[in-house]
Amino acid sequence: MAIASDAAVAIQRIDETSELERFKQIIETAFDVIVVTDTDGNITYVNPSFEQVTGYGRDEVIGKNPRILKSGLHDEEFYRHLWETISSGKPWKGEFV
Repeated sequence: MAIASDAAVAIQRIDETSELERFKQIIETAFDVIVVTDTDGNITYVNPSFEQVTGYGRDEVIGKNPRILKSGLHDEEFYRHLWETISSGKPWKGEFV
């Protein structure tokens, strides 16, 4: 029984790894800009579309705050909602101009 159980766990890990790789590929090839931050608002990941659209390289923005994208074209309510959402750990979806 232990061998069958170990095999089942190994198969499950392979499936989970394959699924994670598939999600990574989807995010990396998405046309939409994807930015991931921690709950302090520091950027931890950007996809290649972010680099193409903004002109910022990944190394330039990792660890930085998304304030670098502030254009002055959005009102304070826009940014308040963005920060409240990020700070709560929920996903924020929107468009920077």
